[in-house]
Amino acid sequence: MNLSKFESPKIESPNPLKNEHLKEDFESIIGCIYDRDELTAEDKIFFNNFKKNANFVNFSINPDHAKKEGIYNSGKDTYIISKVNNENKYSEKYLDCTAVFATGTDMTNGENISFLSHQNPEEFLKNPKILSNLKEDLIKSLNELIKRCSPGSIDVVVLGGNKNTLTGDTDTLDMDKMNPQQIYDFLEKQNLNPLDDYKKSIYFLSKTIFETLKFYPTIISGPNSNIKTNHNNALDLYCDTKNRRIYQVRPRNESVNNESFSGDDINKKINDYEQ
Repeated sequence: MNLSKFESPKIESPNPLKNEHLKEDFESIIGCIYDRDELTAEDKIFFNNFKKNANFVNFSINPDHAKKEGIYNSGKDTYIISKVNNENKYSEKYLDCTAVFATGTDMTNGENISFLSHQNPEEFLKNPKILSNLKEDLIKSLNELIKRCSPGSIDVVVLGGNKNTLTGDTDTLDMDKMNPQQIYDFLEKQNLNPLDDYKKSIYFLSKTIFETLKFYPTIISGPNSNIKTNHNNALDLYCDTKNRRIYQVRPRNESVNNESFSGDDINKKINDYEQ
């Protein structure tokens, strides 16, 4: 798969922003964005209670445990894809990582079912084996939705990523302890190709979803432009399966970074982000 340039297919595809891929009886996934610095006491209670009754999609899961539980994974800090079920789901600390949230209505009981992923572009974009495994496992999850869900009920959104991809050991990085030259050198390194990995990651996910479902996902929000190296500036996701809602908690961003767009429009959006 050539990830350097997105080429739209020569066939018409449903417009996800207009819900053309959904039948009238089914709703699209709705996204809500919360500024972490402006969370109210009620907001914090809501998210804490949400986590108590939801499945934690743990990006740092032990690979052996993931295999034992039947959870898709390709090694530590590569990716994780939750099981497809009717549970709510959440995952935290999306820095460079992107997410796929997909849901459909089970044809046997009318309940919404879903899966949530958490994948690291630094791993799968640079390792062909991990890229192949992620594509295969994502297709398996999408095909399970197709098999179990009513036709025209499936919706998919993609989100996450950064406007500037961090490199190096960011887990232990503390800019407050760096001298001016160290900070300058670090930031220069980050800005070599600030949106390259983001574009390739979104392209890969969008293309894989299109090839399987025959429609593009909605990129429900753009990359995080308020980048730091700690949890407070990461993205946390809380996915309400029953009501098809996805709550995003992240730092304040420019409005263009909060806009939705179709997965086949990634090149145009990159131009917007580069302004």
